[in-house]
Amino acid sequence: MPNISNLVRSLANDGRFTLADAQKVMDTAKTPEEVAEVKKLMRDPGLAPLLAGDVQRRLANFVATSGVGGTGLGALPNGGQIFLKDGVFVSAPDAALPTTPQAYGESLYGAARIFSEPGQNPTAHMSQAEMRSVLERIKVGLTQCRAGQANPDYTDTQAAQQRSASATVLREMMAALKNSDGQGRLLQAEILQTLVGLAKEEKNPGLRDHMAFHLHALKETVQTDEQKATINGVFDAFAPLYPPYDQWFANGNRQLNVVCHTGSEFYKSEVETWLSEGYIKKEESPGQVVLEKKEKNPEGEEITIRLKMVKGARGTFDDMDDENTHIVAYSGHSGWGKNMPRELKNAPDANGPKKLMVINQCCGQGIINKVRDKYPNSELMTTRYSSYESEDHFALNTLLNGVVDKSCWESIHYNIAGEPWHNERNNYITPADEFTRIKTRDRDHDGKADILDRLYDFNTFDVQKDTDEAFQPQPASRRNEVLSGERVHTSSQIVNTTLGFSEYLDHMSRENAFIGGGFFEPQVGSPDSKKWCVWWNVKSPCLKCR
Repeated sequence: MPNISNLVRSLANDGRFTLADAQKVMDTAKTPEEVAEVKKLMRDPGLAPLLAGDVQRRLANFVATSGVGGTGLGALPNGGQIFLKDGVFVSAPDAALPTTPQAYGESLYGAARIFSEPGQNPTAHMSQAEMRSVLERIKVGLTQCRAGQANPDYTDTQAAQQRSASATVLREMMAALKNSDGQGRLLQAEILQTLVGLAKEEKNPGLRDHMAFHLHALKETVQTDEQKATINGVFDAFAPLYPPYDQWFANGNRQLNVVCHTGSEFYKSEVETWLSEGYIKKEESPGQVVLEKKEKNPEGEEITIRLKMVKGARGTFDDMDDENTHIVAYSGHSGWGKNMPRELKNAPDANGPKKLMVINQCCGQGIINKVRDKYPNSELMTTRYSSYESEDHFALNTLLNGVVDKSCWESIHYNIAGEPWHNERNNYITPADEFTRIKTRDRDHDGKADILDRLYDFNTFDVQKDTDEAFQPQPASRRNEVLSGERVHTSSQIVNTTLGFSEYLDHMSRENAFIGGGFFEPQVGSPDSKKWCVWWNVKSPCLKCR
């Protein structure tokens, strides 16, 4: 019996590999070892370019129906493995294919966890034909769990998790096809088209932002300027180019309505500073004053800035549901990061035009996740480190002037960050600063900062909440789901806040020194059997703590 490798090479000597050649190989490969060799040859860089789409599909179907699921695409720390069989991920080479939409979604989620696991590279074990088969299966699955589409077979969380897992697997395959040509290039384009459609249709704000950011991070793996421009367009959903002027100044409106709560001890001086900037006092009552100023923009439009100043932090977010309010601001002490989270607890849901929140307090980056959990569709500007009254005033005033001029976020950010006297430390995070935002967010609460997290997880659960109502603590029953890492992320931000207040430790706090890295899970059989939480540091590889 001829060696499979030798047979394939002899058939490809003429620079072609036809369906007839593929049939000869399939007729020859009888044992599991020979079928596995066919699978391996499909990934051979010398042969793969010769395999047309129909030949690839014929060989991939042959491998799948011969009961060979591959050598395994990878394994999780708990020992669970993933194999590929007929375009579907299974737990063993001889496992039956999933027969229900939910079962398929669960198998895809298990694969996505491996695709997103550091150190794993499942695509290295996949041929282009197998990638296409996976793509086709995913596309069918997505028709059953589309965003905004009701399906009695899915809960909202199950549907969102399948969309998230689909995006993770597709992104990794798209990146693996970098610099490919022929069929690989066409496949990459089709994957990109699917990913763009997913991101544009997504209704969940956290998942939408995650899809947009991580697709943009792989922009250099695609091959044409047009494809890169398409990715940039999707990224605008994550990093808006402009404040929502279309909503604020709709129907001929020429008034910008701002509400700013300020710390009691700063109230008098801040009102006086605004008056010195040309604002006029229109209304006044105990603990509250309304100021106005008219400004003309370069287009000649006269915009009235109506600024309501309120004494004290209480009720900072009360106007988030007001139909006429555009900007909701706070300027005052952070209370070591506790003041604003306390105000968020009883805050109303957002209503009316899209809001911009401005939180001018010390180390505002530490509360970004909590603010965006409450108001995922609103925009946010806040501080990196400790801040001072004069620079907070300068930042808010510069923002308001930029809004009057209808400037883009990049220009507003530059004007705030580029003023050496008032903001020499580049202390303000705006929607234009997407890199800091993605480092300080953990939208799915798995403990990994979004910048490190390649899988947006809807399966996190909190052990304490599962057991704290029992007289006798009971073991948590949801072991197939992912342990909540909210405390990991919160603790990393507490450390950053502490560093931001200390001049002695100032050198460590630059550029957000610590970010949540999730949990470290020891491999099966490892002497270290405990689960650790991980913080990543910009200068050191990582810091583990129980």
